[in-house]
Amino acid sequence: MKRRPGFGVLLGAIVLSGVVIRAVYIIRFAPSQHIFPDSFWYFAQAKNLRAGEGYIDIARQLGAFNGHADIAGKRPTAYWPPLFPMLLAAWQTVVGDSIRQSQLLGCLTGAATVALTGLLGRAVVSRTVGLVAAGLVAVSPFIIAVDGSLMSETLYLPLVILALLFAARARERPTPWSWILLGATIGLASLARGDALFLVPVVMIPAAILTRDSWRQVLLRVALGLLALAVVVAPWVVRNAVKVGDPSLSTISASAVLAVANCDATYYGRQLGSWSSPCMQPKLGFRMSEAAYAEKMRQKGIDFALAHVSRWPVVGAARVARVWGFWDPSDLTKREALETRNQTWQWLVWPASLATFGFGLAGFWIIRRRGRPIAVLIAPVVMVTAVALLTYGNTRFRAAAEPSLLIGVAVVLVASARRLRAHWPARPPSLEIATVSGARALDSLARGMR
Repeated sequence: MKRRPGFGVLLGAIVLSGVVIRAVYIIRFAPSQHIFPDSFWYFAQAKNLRAGEGYIDIARQLGAFNGHADIAGKRPTAYWPPLFPMLLAAWQTVVGDSIRQSQLLGCLTGAATVALTGLLGRAVVSRTVGLVAAGLVAVSPFIIAVDGSLMSETLYLPLVILALLFAARARERPTPWSWILLGATIGLASLARGDALFLVPVVMIPAAILTRDSWRQVLLRVALGLLALAVVVAPWVVRNAVKVGDPSLSTISASAVLAVANCDATYYGRQLGSWSSPCMQPKLGFRMSEAAYAEKMRQKGIDFALAHVSRWPVVGAARVARVWGFWDPSDLTKREALETRNQTWQWLVWPASLATFGFGLAGFWIIRRRGRPIAVLIAPVVMVTAVALLTYGNTRFRAAAEPSLLIGVAVVLVASARRLRAHWPARPPSLEIATVSGARALDSLARGMR
């Protein structure tokens, strides 16, 4: 009997396919000339790290290059969390520092996303579902675009999946190391994107509660996870307190988002539920310290939101509709194309994302009907929705939930395939069996005629 290839061999082949697809997308389709300001910040910051400059204000650095003495100078920054520029700097050292070479880092992080999705699917459902889910991630237009965008989501995504894996493990085998690994992974993810801290209330705490032990044990496990998280992020937070004057994971990215999401342009009119960069008054940042500017933008956004409470239901609904793709596709694709994505490619992403959302939720329902826990899979969907409600609706924010949803899609595909197989007619006998049976029948007939 022929032995089936092992899970690792099949998963490795799927990962390799995903790497090739991403390389083709990046080389053939991903923009490499006019990249989004966010992408440029990561790209330029990686070069600064390689040059020994550390994390410095890119806008002021460009001002020095362009002869604007009024904003020139090297000022320490905490604009965005540090992990992606750090990884990108290491990649540039080995591969090269052009924009295209930097984008190819997405092949490495994409490989991790494909592999970890396969492992998560196997852990929470089955071997077959894990392999199908890995295959779906390998060819997902949405995740391929994420991996080629030169933005922090490409690193954030595998870290979120790793956290979900550790959460599933911690629930099944709640050893102290399980909670330490879970907390440390959430800490690393938050150093890639600050909204990873939402994993504490939607993943860590529910996982501890679902162990069904005493409340003392639950609190102890959560405390252990939070301690590990704090240890991971502490060096960056302390550095920001000393050099920037703000003990936070990030300054502008966390506060300006409130300003760009809460203003007239995003509460009324065509940009409803989205973002508008003029609302953050960028020129004001050159006349203030980074910490003071961050505080001003944070307060500006909060004040506007509190003054327009009656618009919250409409704005919130628009934000959620945008993040899950239930909005004008023309508007969504244009905005996504701004963020270092190919606009034509985004027209493929939109219907695929809608299908992923619908069939993914159907898959969660099937898993639950079979008596299997779905908390670890549905947690990223809850997190993405919460982030959109509190900030703004942007399709790329759903990246954290996409692998979980694709595991749900894989469940639907596997269940459908098994149902079809059960209704297929039995296979016709092979030629050899038919020949032998025919010969026996002729022999019997001949004997009867004698």
